[in-house]
Amino acid sequence: MTHDEIDSYRSQLVEIMGKKKPDGEYEAGVQQKLQDLAVKVGASTKTTFLNVVHGGSRTTSDASIHELAFNIHFALQTASMINMCSTADRGYKIAEDSIKKSTIILWIAALIAFLSMLAAWIGALYNSG
Repeated sequence: MTHDEIDSYRSQLVEIMGKKKPDGEYEAGVQQKLQDLAVKVGASTKTTFLNVVHGGSRTTSDASIHELAFNIHFALQTASMINMCSTADRGYKIAEDSIKKSTIILWIAALIAFLSMLAAWIGALYNSG
């Protein structure tokens, strides 16, 4: 996921979560919009509870509005970290390649300097004699 896609999804999340009625309840359709966004970003749309009373069985249900918002936010944070790591990796590879090229240039410059010194020394020998 690119940086622009992540920003776009974050903006969508903020827009959807801002759809509250004056009484504090969310407008109709908010949960469905969040579920659709969660699917797009790879966030979970389900909640699982461990039912201790019934022998530790697991109960799965649709996530609430707040759980969906949290899951989407977490998925976007993860995508941002992955994006930053891949950007850092590209930067490292560029720096590593630059170091290799500069090392080659350094060796060539050292060889030219040595040959210049050798030519000057030979020239000095011929001119002195």
